[in-house]
Amino acid sequence: MGILFSCSFVTHIRGETVAEGWIAGHWGVSEGLPIASVTAMIQGRRGYLWLTTYDGLVRFDGLTFKVYRSADFPELPSDRLTSIHQDSEGNIWVTTEQHHLVRFRDGEFTHFHSGNGLPNDHVISWSEGRDNSMWFGTRGGVSLFRNGTMEPFAPDRIDEGILAIAEEADGTLWFGTQDAGVMRMRGSQVEAFDMDHGLHSEMVQALLITHEGTLWAGTNSGLMRWSGNTFEEAPAVNEEFRHAHILSMEEGEDGTLYVATGHGLLAVLADGSSIFSHSTGYTGIEPLVASSRYGVLVNTGHELVLDGKPLFRHAWSIRSYLVDRELNLWIATPDDGLYRLRPASVSMIGKAEGLLSENLYPIAEGPEGVIWLGSADGSVAKVSSSGIETVIEPNSGILGSALSILPD
Repeated sequence: MGILFSCSFVTHIRGETVAEGWIAGHWGVSEGLPIASVTAMIQGRRGYLWLTTYDGLVRFDGLTFKVYRSADFPELPSDRLTSIHQDSEGNIWVTTEQHHLVRFRDGEFTHFHSGNGLPNDHVISWSEGRDNSMWFGTRGGVSLFRNGTMEPFAPDRIDEGILAIAEEADGTLWFGTQDAGVMRMRGSQVEAFDMDHGLHSEMVQALLITHEGTLWAGTNSGLMRWSGNTFEEAPAVNEEFRHAHILSMEEGEDGTLYVATGHGLLAVLADGSSIFSHSTGYTGIEPLVASSRYGVLVNTGHELVLDGKPLFRHAWSIRSYLVDRELNLWIATPDDGLYRLRPASVSMIGKAEGLLSENLYPIAEGPEGVIWLGSADGSVAKVSSSGIETVIEPNSGILGSALSILPD
């Protein structure tokens, strides 16, 4: 069992750390954010960033913040919002700290509860289904939102607390429950799988069906894999992780399974081996992995790494992150607002990087992108992908001053 990521950072801002080659901007209360606690974030269809905070729903256009609060919208039952999702129909769904479920559409909020389509007022989970539908798990069953209507789903057969929902391509539904293990629904038939079927625990907080069709179940006592008839313990997991509380799971494009636990982040590789990184701060709603134009981004709790190398560290945890359509990397934190990272377009080269002189006169580009630099002391250096090389030493007598360079 190795270490998932071991990294150091080089550039410091506001007490945070950002990797060399990136520049960071920050938005907090003084920049117009209503509160520094950002709990989740998405980019909407029109390009706006939507943030859930402990002081309302926030829309950010890159310059100004528009805040939606319960004082102005009676259907928003609380300003303490914890998660957000935009479905394929353009509905924005948010949950509150009290587990209310609210839809935002066309500038208006709708609060869903046991009086208008939910079996229970306490919403615990959601999952986007087929045919532009949304599944919502509550403390007392599940509801299906489709074609603008919310209705309890199979209330006579499914009335458990639903912590996780997964749907197979053929429509088979899997539900992770509070205290009844895993339930499977095929057509109208419901089957239950508990500790007698191999589960370490009957509290199942996370379910994931991989691209290859494997079902993984995260219990509060370890990671399990469905064999077709029973659940089996995940392979290549050491004793420390064997009974960890699984909070959430995501699959990377290369088939790696990322598992957030109470102890840290586990990566189960495609070959069955696994790597574990100690960390704290996961709540179970944070995005874990995302492929981007820059590479693979992984949230290890307090750090965001890019292709296994350090990118950003925060003193608290990283609640959410995304790369927008203009390739800005946005990072939401629970105590310090919003950060934006961009690759630096300008880098400084001087004596610290290996130049023997900083009094430069001519600059010319040679073949294969090599940059030639001349200085007043007669030195000449070239800069290439392999680094800085001095071609003529300062005051060598070869040149009095290098006033011009013409590549051959």
